[in-house]
Amino acid sequence: MHGQPARRMDYLNVPPPIGFVVTSGLASLAELQGIYGTEDLWDLIEIHAVNCHNTAKARDADRH
Repeated sequence: MHGQPARRMDYLNVPPPIGFVVTSGLASLAELQGIYGTEDLWDLIEIHAVNCHNTAKARDADRH
């Protein structure tokens, strides 16, 4: 409706970690289903989190 913020949608048929990895471009759904296992899924999430952290720290260092 007008004047109201849009509500965020959640995945109904996809677990959030899988949705995160796919939408982040770290792996495709086909890769997660056929190539990578559960441990790989968590490793990809960790890699992304560390990269984001390091990017933010570098950005902060550049500002000071």
